[in-house]
Amino acid sequence: MNDERKTKAQLAEELADLRLQVADLKQREARAAEAEEAPHESGRFLQAILDGIEDGITVRDRDFTILQVNRWIEQMFAHEMPLVGKKCYRAFEQREEACPWCPAIKAMETGNVFSQVVSVPVAGGMTRWFELTAFPFRDAQGDIVGAIEHVKDITDRRAAEEALRKASEEKSLILSSVSEEVVYHDRDMGIVWTNRAAGESSGLTPEQLVGRMCYEVWHGRNQVCDGCPVQKAMDTGSPAETETTTPDGRVWHVHGYPVFGDGGKVIGTVEVVRGITAHKAAEEALRKAAEEKSLILSSVSEQVIYHDRDMVIVWANRAAGEAAGLTPEQLVGRMCYEVWHGRNQVCDGCPAQKAMDTGAPAETEITTPDGRAWHVHGYPVFGNGGKVIGAVEVVRDISERKAAEEALRRSEEDYRLLFEQSVDGIVVVADTRIVRANQACADIHGWSVEELIGMTSTDLLHPDERAAAAERIRGVIDRTLDRSNARQYHALRADGSIALVEYRSRRILWKGRPAVQAIVRDITEQVRLEEELRQALKMEAVGQLAGGIAHDFNNLMTGILCHANLLKSESPSPEDIREAADLIEGAARRAAELTSQLLGFARRGKQRDVPVDLNATTRTSVRLLGRSLDPRIRVRMPFRDEHAFVRGDPVQMEQVVLNLAMNARDAMPEGGEMTLTIHTLDVGAEDCKSRPGAEPGRYVALSVADTGCGIPEAMRSRVFEPFFTTKPHGKGTGMGLAMVYGIVKDHGGWVEVDSEPGRGTTFRVFLPAAEAPADAGATPADADLRAPPDAGRILVVDDEELVRNVVARMLSALGYEVATAANAREAVEYYKRFGRDVSVVIIDMAMPEMDGRRCFAALRGLDPDVKALLATGCGNEDRVQDALDEGMAGLVRKPFQTKQLAKAVKQALTQ
Repeated sequence: MNDERKTKAQLAEELADLRLQVADLKQREARAAEAEEAPHESGRFLQAILDGIEDGITVRDRDFTILQVNRWIEQMFAHEMPLVGKKCYRAFEQREEACPWCPAIKAMETGNVFSQVVSVPVAGGMTRWFELTAFPFRDAQGDIVGAIEHVKDITDRRAAEEALRKASEEKSLILSSVSEEVVYHDRDMGIVWTNRAAGESSGLTPEQLVGRMCYEVWHGRNQVCDGCPVQKAMDTGSPAETETTTPDGRVWHVHGYPVFGDGGKVIGTVEVVRGITAHKAAEEALRKAAEEKSLILSSVSEQVIYHDRDMVIVWANRAAGEAAGLTPEQLVGRMCYEVWHGRNQVCDGCPAQKAMDTGAPAETEITTPDGRAWHVHGYPVFGNGGKVIGAVEVVRDISERKAAEEALRRSEEDYRLLFEQSVDGIVVVADTRIVRANQACADIHGWSVEELIGMTSTDLLHPDERAAAAERIRGVIDRTLDRSNARQYHALRADGSIALVEYRSRRILWKGRPAVQAIVRDITEQVRLEEELRQALKMEAVGQLAGGIAHDFNNLMTGILCHANLLKSESPSPEDIREAADLIEGAARRAAELTSQLLGFARRGKQRDVPVDLNATTRTSVRLLGRSLDPRIRVRMPFRDEHAFVRGDPVQMEQVVLNLAMNARDAMPEGGEMTLTIHTLDVGAEDCKSRPGAEPGRYVALSVADTGCGIPEAMRSRVFEPFFTTKPHGKGTGMGLAMVYGIVKDHGGWVEVDSEPGRGTTFRVFLPAAEAPADAGATPADADLRAPPDAGRILVVDDEELVRNVVARMLSALGYEVATAANAREAVEYYKRFGRDVSVVIIDMAMPEMDGRRCFAALRGLDPDVKALLATGCGNEDRVQDALDEGMAGLVRKPFQTKQLAKAVKQALTQ
């Protein structure tokens, strides 16, 4: 039983012990959990503290990797989130390496705290200023493992500091520019700041004055002066003023102003000192003068009156009394405006009143009702304290002087206007030196008027002409030379250029001694224009001659070509006749090409004004030229656009392309590459500045480039001159590029050339772009050239019998019924009788008595619906275009072939 109880007791004890162990184990587990949770809780606590700081906090390791940031940093750099794990210099500065100025570098290297102010881009694209303070971050062993950086936004503070700095600078500039001495004292009368004037009056710099006592510097005292307004302003808190005299005898007006700090306490004073020595001396002089004024002022002829502040006369001299008809004693106590002007108030602009109001002398001139002129001067009179207590008025009769001055002024003004506004230069030479010159003379010679004065007159001329000019001046002075004789000289301008000037000289007196006055005129431009006019007249004559020759030559070529064409077309035709016709046609075509060049030079304007596809024209021209090209020349045509239309004469456009292409061909005798490009571009106003004659707009640019010999720079400016050529004798006429230039100019464009010897040449033609034309219908095919059944009669009008007959034969061969007329008069008579049978009239442009236009006009008078073709080989394109504009159905150029004539007639019939 006891054993059993003992066992139970033991069990209970063991159970209790076990419970204690379990409780202890639970406590250990709880403590272990708390230990495990503590770091996390500590971290959250630390982050909460960091997030509560209103400045930025960052923690980074030694490799500048961000380990931790607070919420302020996250918000400021939200555009770079997340920040943890990034390199600080990439996240904050967008750099690829550490910032050399980074305070964290110094903190980690030295273990000390470092600060730096930087600007950094933040969220929203703004840049702000921060003050960075870096602390070394150590581990448990005390080793530096990184850095903690405190970031403070100082953008607003910097803005305030900058505004304060600017305000301080502005204050210094303003106060340093005033003439009064300005001194700022502290409570102990020590000088804190002075302006420049204060430093100058003391003989010290403003910096040397700081910290010293004003009474020591200016008065040589060791204590504050009695009655000092600065001390009084500090004691009373109100402005105070006084006058003082320094040991050197100068008198000063001193004003003290209190300066209040926080709480309304006076913390210092501003002292403003103005020198009144001159005013005091004037007062003293006035006092002394008052003792003698009766004797002195009564003896002068001017009227002298002394007024008080109310304009009451206090004293007057004898002259003033005589002018008023009263004694000086009778004037005392009265008002000057009442006595002399009969007014009851001060006159407008009264100098005495103005002097009293401003404290400075004033003056004016007046005219009294009797027509006399007076000069009135008012002088302020100062009393004690520097206050104006009255004014002295001095009145002088200036009627005679004014009349003389006015006469002199008018005379001088007339001469001055004539001299200065003359469009011709005027120069006066005395003793071989220029003593006077106007602006026009200065402009002619390129000097200023001031620079001309004092120069030797012959210095302005070419050295070769100076001796003759000096002799001429002597002749004018000695009266041995006709003064109307004009002479031309070459003048040297200030920039080294030479001008052609004309001098007309005459003898004058300058300050009592003989001199020469010359009228100078720059005739450089006049002579140049005269030369250009002579050249233009010469070229016009050559052009007219070329046009006349071409017209007659074309008529001959028309007959030759047409007859050759008829020989070839008539069947049967023996082979020897066909061969002869081929030779005739070839020779005539070569002659026609020369005629075309003569016409290109002679014509003034476009013969036709239609849309022309420059791409198609260029391709056709290159095909025509292809047989004459050296096989070693490669031709490229990389056109950018499918079509490039300009408005003008298709034949002339073809001549432009052919001449430029032939010029490029001839520049490459050993072969090379010819490149023709066409593109459309817009030319703006800015582009036109470097292109004389160009106007803004849309243009088609044709470029013809070669890899040939190039053009020397000295010859480049002459390539467009008629008859100028660099080709060997017999290889070129010098007309090709001249014709290109003339045609392009007449079409409203311009030509540019770039070249370098040995590296080729590029010609660029710019022509106004035009809209693409609507489809005008197909051109009749060669098989359809014969006359239709109902073609009617064709009337051929030409004064050349050869042309008239061959055209009639060609048309007859095509099946047309043909009538001819030798002149316009015959054509009109024929049309009156048989006009209803005539379908088309072919009219020669150049005929005697009545030309093609007038003939067409006469026919339209008979029949408004008459259809007429213009046949021409002349170069007067304005007249040709006018005829087309007046309603002619088309144009055929002489010399022409059967095909061209047949197409033109059929087109006229179908209109």
